[in-house]
Amino acid sequence: MKIYATYKNSDMTEGRGPMVMDKVFLHKDHANNYIDGKPGIMGRTAKWSQEKHGDWKVEEINVYEYDVQEQEEKNKKDLQVVLSSLTTREYDLLEQHFKRK
Repeated sequence: MKIYATYKNSDMTEGRGPMVMDKVFLHKDHANNYIDGKPGIMGRTAKWSQEKHGDWKVEEINVYEYDVQEQEEKNKKDLQVVLSSLTTREYDLLEQHFKRK
């Protein structure tokens, strides 16, 4: 599941502060609409959702519905099972492929 967090510059006077989380939304368009209506540093206005470096921004955040550590351990075990089923030739080809990257 994904959520969308809005961030704003914590110093709306000079713009020297860090970006801090403001609100969280389930839908990206709701987050964009929210920040587009907000004043920025020294009251300036912009369509913040379309700015590359603005006073406001939206970031996508993954929300996990399971224990990530437990899933990683399961994935390691599954990988070991898969690798053990490969022939020597298949294993060598796979190893060569990842060494090139």
